[in-house]
Amino acid sequence: MNRFAITQANLVKTKAFLNGKLAKSSAPKYAQKFGSEMKIVNGKVTFQGRTLIPKEEVEKIFRKAVYKKGSRIPLNRDGGFSAIYKEFWGISRRAWDLYLKKQSKLRSTDRALPQPKKSGKPARNLFEFETDLLEVRTSQMPDTLKDIENSYIITTVHRTTGLTNLKWVKNKEPATVTPKLIEQLEWIAKILKIPISQYVLASDSGFEFDSKVLLKRKIKHRVQKIAWSVEARNGVARRQLFKVLNMKRGSFLDSLKQTQNIINNLKSKVMGVTPAEAIKLSRAEILRRFNSKRQKASVYNQKDLKVGDSVRRTLMSKKDVMYKSNSGVQEEIQNTRSLSKSSEVL
Repeated sequence: MNRFAITQANLVKTKAFLNGKLAKSSAPKYAQKFGSEMKIVNGKVTFQGRTLIPKEEVEKIFRKAVYKKGSRIPLNRDGGFSAIYKEFWGISRRAWDLYLKKQSKLRSTDRALPQPKKSGKPARNLFEFETDLLEVRTSQMPDTLKDIENSYIITTVHRTTGLTNLKWVKNKEPATVTPKLIEQLEWIAKILKIPISQYVLASDSGFEFDSKVLLKRKIKHRVQKIAWSVEARNGVARRQLFKVLNMKRGSFLDSLKQTQNIINNLKSKVMGVTPAEAIKLSRAEILRRFNSKRQKASVYNQKDLKVGDSVRRTLMSKKDVMYKSNSGVQEEIQNTRSLSKSSEVL
């Protein structure tokens, strides 16, 4: 039955055929094939207990399914279609899906749209470093180290090799943090044999990193929303540090030094060797290994957007970890500018 088009006009002929007022040869094809199994119930044509719906009335059926009080039809594509399909012929999953997509009240509580993956930023040289602060709280310390007050660890990582240096500071004032950060960079410079004046340092917009002081040492400081390498390194550093602390291997400073050595001896999935081993490779080999593991951008198969198309905008803060889809902050808008596949996704 799903292969046949059902319209108002051919339903009139079907009723006439079933009432014996129309020859079989003049009846619609589906009536000729299934006429023996069709009935007229309350003025509606039924087949196998389901009502035939002309395409002119399909949207009316959908509207009742969505808005009628007491409706038990699920308000999603697959579940909803499965329920409607048990009652009617002449509807399609695609038509049901398109109807649902037009209902702004339903769309406002959808899950946030997934962001297409972007390709990882390749490295062009070995001069990139990232830094961030890792918070140390007294309440997290083992019982033997409860004298450690709330403080911070500066994590500085060489982006390509993963070589890491950790420094403990009592506060996050620029006068405290920035000199320690420079000590870290000098330590790494000595190992990599790269002049500190060539460094490009990335961090978030925290006030603790004094760009003017760094510039005096000819260190370029770039502020960005997230420094991915050091964020990942912070997680590794925290886990390793507390493992060492719980093993009671010495004071906090001794444990931090051991943690740094452990991190620099961890085999990297990107480089295939540990950071301590990676620094011994040639510059060309380091870049080759690092760039070969950059994340590839996801394939974007959606059609090009044109002016006038309806699009959905998610009014969700990327930093709002408590975002819930039932807050209904998504809205349907008219696209007012042309976008290509390679441009922004609304």
